[in-house]
Amino acid sequence: MKLKETLYFFLITFFIQACNETITDPNYQSGTVYYPIEEGWYIHYQVDSIDLTSDENSTTSFQLREIMGKPYDDGFGGQNYPLHRYVRDSEEMDWVLDSVWAVVYRDNHIIRYENAIPFLKLTNPLVEGQRFNQNTYNGLGAITPGGVDIRYEIETVGRNYTFDGQTFENTAVILEVNNTNALTNSEETRRAIYQRDIGLIGIDYSNISKRYYEFTTSQPSLAGNPYCGDNRNKQIITLGNGERVDNPFFEQDDCESNPLFGLDSAGVSQWILRWENSANPPIVDWEEGEVITVRMINPSEFDGYREIGTAVRQKIIGYGIDKTVD
Repeated sequence: MKLKETLYFFLITFFIQACNETITDPNYQSGTVYYPIEEGWYIHYQVDSIDLTSDENSTTSFQLREIMGKPYDDGFGGQNYPLHRYVRDSEEMDWVLDSVWAVVYRDNHIIRYENAIPFLKLTNPLVEGQRFNQNTYNGLGAITPGGVDIRYEIETVGRNYTFDGQTFENTAVILEVNNTNALTNSEETRRAIYQRDIGLIGIDYSNISKRYYEFTTSQPSLAGNPYCGDNRNKQIITLGNGERVDNPFFEQDDCESNPLFGLDSAGVSQWILRWENSANPPIVDWEEGEVITVRMINPSEFDGYREIGTAVRQKIIGYGIDKTVD
């Protein structure tokens, strides 16, 4: 009986320990594990800036090296680590010192001094969906004068993340910028991707506007109207992405003329309302003023619009320890 009781005791103990190991917090929410602060710790990045405005989507590239130097007293009872930042055009070239920033862990916060301005980059713990004020230490505020909340948002923690075609494990993704402007059909986003035990591994930034086919009521002629030409006899046009849109210029006597030119405001509103309410509306938006501007899905573009603006991809290409930097 004692043997059975002993076995039973060990089995119960084993299962309790196994359960505890399963539910033990692996510290995946700890902000510090996503940003190691250590003398000599460096990360190399490939930085590509893509100009989406040009037809060729031209790209400007360089490499960035960030390495932490010897710590010094930050004046608050902690230690700042200088962050030496070097740049070069390619691997074949020597690194050139660009600037010296600083990093410190204080009050459960990872703070980066970027050009002497402190920004709160990570908090401890990290909780998905929560927001925090990156301007906590610089006084710039969490809300813009226009009432826009510009706090960082913690999108994901402890998950895999695919960035620029590569999947990284155990990441924390911080949405730093998320601005949408309906008037300009533009969107600006910036995500910082951190990987456990490595640090900042990538920045994904884009400031993109959607350029649609646009005309105004002051234009008598619409030469180059994409709804004309090969589309003249199509009542419904199929875009490259499979989306179907009505052709408001279908069977118009002169497809290159402007049906809104010379109309009074009631006539213009009636024309716009008709096509806004069609089964496959081609009209995206319109602005009323002395001259009315109409934006429509452009059948010459795959998605109905062309993206213009800038995209920046900063992606890790190497990391390690190098204590030769002061």
